[in-house]
Amino acid sequence: MLGNYKLKLNYGTIIGPGPTDVYCDIVTQTALIYLYTRNKISCTQPDSTTLVFESARDRMLAVLALSDAEEYTVECI
Repeated sequence: MLGNYKLKLNYGTIIGPGPTDVYCDIVTQTALIYLYTRNKISCTQPDSTTLVFESARDRMLAVLALSDAEEYTVECI
């Protein structure tokens, strides 16, 4: 069972209903797959901009792994 360690991907001004929400969902899903395949970090995606981790350690490693992305910034919530 995953804990309550959440990471929000902030996409800036592109958030909104419609196609931009689909874009955010796809990019967030891509980040989830990247974390699992490259770093062996398991997480779930409850919505189009949030990832949930098993531990604070996994979340912090994810922050480091995703921090150089150009599409979004990461924020622990």
